Amino acid sequence: MDELTPRRELAVSLHVNGAEHRLTLDARTTLLDALRDGLHLTGVKKGCDLGQCGACTVLRDGRRIKACLTLAVMAQGTEIREFMSGNLCRCGAYTNIVAAVRTAAGRAA
Repeated sequence: MDELTPRRELAVSLHVNGAEHRLTLDARTTLLDALRDGLHLTGVKKGCDLGQCGACTVLRDGRRIKACLTLAVMAQGTEIREFMSGNLCRCGAYTNIVAAVRTAAGRAA
């Protein structure tokens, strides 16, 4: 953040995994940073921070979006769920990730 650029704080209300959360954020805060830093939801990952790897993918109103490319204020008033799809993870943990997604999907169904 540039020291010469003034911060503009906004009140933002996000519905995340069925619960409403109210945050005061800089207008330039990404949804990814709001989820991880503001709500401490570390399941949403910061990968490339360019929208290419898919690690930050979440569901917003039933559609997949890249949280690193979305401003938090753009998601105000929508339901957001963590979602893993199109993730180009190179850590080799796919077996455990897929098992976790299947377990979570079974609970959500």
